[in-house]
Amino acid sequence: MPNQAFPRFSNLSIPNTLCLCLTLNLIGALPVFAKKGDAIGIGGYVHTQFLSDFRTGVYPRYSFILRRVRLKAEYSQPRFGGELEIGADELQLEIKDAFGYYRASPAFIFFAGRRKVGFSLEELTPANRLLLIERGLTNKMFGDYRYPGRDIGLAIEGELFTERLPVVYALGVYNGNRGRLARDDNNAKQFAERLTVRVLHGLVLGLNATQRNDSATGRLINAFGGDFSFKFGQAQINGEVLGGNSLPGDFMLGGYVQAGYQINGFEPCFRLEHIVPDWKGAVGSQTELTIGCNWHLDRQFQVKANILTGLGEAKRPGIKGLFQAQVSF
Repeated sequence: MPNQAFPRFSNLSIPNTLCLCLTLNLIGALPVFAKKGDAIGIGGYVHTQFLSDFRTGVYPRYSFILRRVRLKAEYSQPRFGGELEIGADELQLEIKDAFGYYRASPAFIFFAGRRKVGFSLEELTPANRLLLIERGLTNKMFGDYRYPGRDIGLAIEGELFTERLPVVYALGVYNGNRGRLARDDNNAKQFAERLTVRVLHGLVLGLNATQRNDSATGRLINAFGGDFSFKFGQAQINGEVLGGNSLPGDFMLGGYVQAGYQINGFEPCFRLEHIVPDWKGAVGSQTELTIGCNWHLDRQFQVKANILTGLGEAKRPGIKGLFQAQVSF
């Protein structure tokens, strides 16, 4: 009878095990080979969640989840550097990020490898810095069609007009398969563009778009959107609207607004979100409200509690409770 005392990684094959061992050894060797003046960062975090789900048709209603386990190593010099991040989210071992970059100037930084595509404010926000526990309906809907997320490719990013009106841009070309393969399986590629402008102190506006050829028909499909982020004192508010093709000729739309206010280590927060998967027929539209509170006990330890409920004709009526403990190191 197999020993049930230890978790099993469903994709922990011999090649993956060797890759993990080599990666851990590389991370451990960084301080040894670093030269004077080099910057090295090694860290990570763990997300443990408890789910209490009373929505229609959900089973089991209670569950503990090892949601995320991340280990990241960064190495940088004035001109070049790199980053490697390993994840074991829900016991699925994966290399999340693996890229290098060359800094020609603050306006021209070249990236090569696997990293997040420059599309969607919520997707580009690291999981350990999200206001709510999980990303929302809009992110999931567009993620199902492979618009945001990680992929292998080349990108150029930089900051312009830094004195009066800071403008940050990002342009990239990627395989378009969310980095699931070590190399692409077709000639179609995905392009992504993002532009952010700090118009006032604490207020940042963003625009982004992405395009690729549909793998089935070869026709162009694209997505685009805008976002804002405003921080003032202990309060923050941000939102995003995304639109795009689910299939050639179809159109989907989603957006959210969320806000939080931190006082004495507690941060009450909420998110209101609406998605329209099919704009022509308005079929499957959903509205969801999330109310939560974050407790910042320490820089390395944080507790979050969220209650989610669908409004109107929800896909799964009822209430879902989600609790998370975050430990950073």
